[in-house]
Amino acid sequence: MFLSGLFLGVSYFQNVVGIPSPVKKVYDSIQVFGGATIDKLQIENIEIDNETLTNIAISDRLIWNPTTILLAEFENNLIAGNVANLDSPVTKWQISRRESNSSVLKILGIVDVGVTEFVDYLCQANKTYIYEVNALTDTQISEAFVSEETNMSFYGWFLIGNDLDGSTYVYKMDLNVDFGGFQTEEDMTEYSTYIQYNAFAKGNRRFRRGTLTAIAGEIYSNGNSILQSVDYIDELQIRIQDISTKTLKSRKGDILKVKTKGFSVTPLNNGIESQPYIVKFDFIECESV
Repeated sequence: MFLSGLFLGVSYFQNVVGIPSPVKKVYDSIQVFGGATIDKLQIENIEIDNETLTNIAISDRLIWNPTTILLAEFENNLIAGNVANLDSPVTKWQISRRESNSSVLKILGIVDVGVTEFVDYLCQANKTYIYEVNALTDTQISEAFVSEETNMSFYGWFLIGNDLDGSTYVYKMDLNVDFGGFQTEEDMTEYSTYIQYNAFAKGNRRFRRGTLTAIAGEIYSNGNSILQSVDYIDELQIRIQDISTKTLKSRKGDILKVKTKGFSVTPLNNGIESQPYIVKFDFIECESV
């Protein structure tokens, strides 16, 4: 992507990868020498052999991939950059996504032009998304850079939150998981009457709560026993017990904004010398995603 005079590599907008180079360089133009007719232009940060190069046909559709650093189709104009018709420098990026079968875009965030990474923590498992990135100036917005379809095939329970310094933490819980299901809280009152049937009043309260149990922490083996860091468990306890809102994702694809409480640990098996712990906590849905 050729933006603000800088080359930036884009990988489906889930992992934005900078172009590795021993010396950072800034470019503001490309000059092609010799007689040539240019139909399209793509620059890749890879090495390919001559056979692969000669097999590329002009009719091939150019697509963004993790190694692309510039792509220009020259569609009815002579503009070779990727941000066209902007009169002032790009200052920010707007990142959005939509489900592949929908035209409704959800804005995920707006970041400064120097930001080269953006992680979508709110994507749902088992869904297919298309991501779009728009360049923003102080007064304008560019056409979108559109990704290929991206299938969210991850699996497991995930607890995601932010520390006070703004950094994001992610816990994956996929060993010895015990989940008893969601309990839905609702607001309905029944009144006794002197007629055949009682009367009822229904409020708007509707949210889910539940309890999750799993082996958590950095679990690895030294060849003889399972090791689980005490510091990791202590840190998880602090985060479970704080009042901050967290994101909880289920194996099935549910995604909830939750408050957490009721942290407890029990040994997996008292006969195991290293004493790996099973973690248990309660969650309460607190707002819409």
